[in-house]
Parts: sequence; C-alpha cells; structure tokens
Amino acid sequence: MLHNYYNSSPITAVQTVYPDHHWMPWRFSIVPHSVWTEIRNNPDKMKEMIEWLGGKLSIKCLDDWYRVSLEQIGKWVFIKSSKEVASLLQTVYPHHKWVQPDVFGKMRGQGKASQRELLLNVQKLLPKYSRTYCIVDCE
Repeated sequence: MLHNYYNSSPITAVQTVYPDHHWMPWRFSIVPHSVWTEIRNNPDKMKEMIEWLGGKLSIKCLDDWYRVSLEQIGKWVFIKSSKEVASLLQTVYPHHKWVQPDVFGKMRGQGKASQRELLLNVQKLLPKYSRTYCIVDCE
C-alpha cells in the first residue's frame, strides 16, 4: 500500500492520512531528498526548522550556535556538515554578524559543545543558583 499509493514514502502517507496535523518532516528518521530541497527553497520552513532545533538545543542567543557540535545537532536533525549549518543560519538570520563561516568547522570538536551542554544541565538541575549564560547579548 505504501509503495502503490504513497510512492514508498511514510512521510507522504501520514501527511495524507492526517492532513490537519502540523507535520515537521525533518523529524522523521529517514527524510527524502525532496523534503530537504523544499526546506532549502522555502525560507519559512527553513526558519521553522532552525527555530525548532534551537529550542531543542537550548539556544538562547545566536552565538550559542558556535558552541553546538554536529553530533548534538544530529540527535535532532540530520545535517551532514558544518558548512550546511552555517548556510542555514546565515539564511535564516541574515541580520546577525556571523564570524567567518569556517568557524562552524570547529563544530566537529566536542570541547566547547560538551561544556555548554554540561552548563545547561547544571542550570536545569539547580535553577535557583544558576544564571542564564550567554557569551554576548542575546538578540
């Protein structure tokens, strides 16, 4: 049935069967290339995905993105390279003065990203004794 009616696409099947639900196709474990093409060509969908991802990663200000690893992003969305992350962020937030895109290449490392993750967990564990941390003023 999936093959005959929905072109072997689980995403298409559930979107057709449940059209009133607000689907976020990037959340499926297997995402067809056409979904990524649609996201890249639709600024509203791209922004929705990045803002959703920012919420999952506890991004409080845009410069927090420099302290997130591809591994951490990969827990939520399959983005294959730091260049792709940089491109998405620069498109969604063109007003922000991003440091050279090659800085996102450091996302391969876990050092600062894991330190940030530890800080966020301590803040959740001890909210009364923790301050919200951001390197620069949040925008």
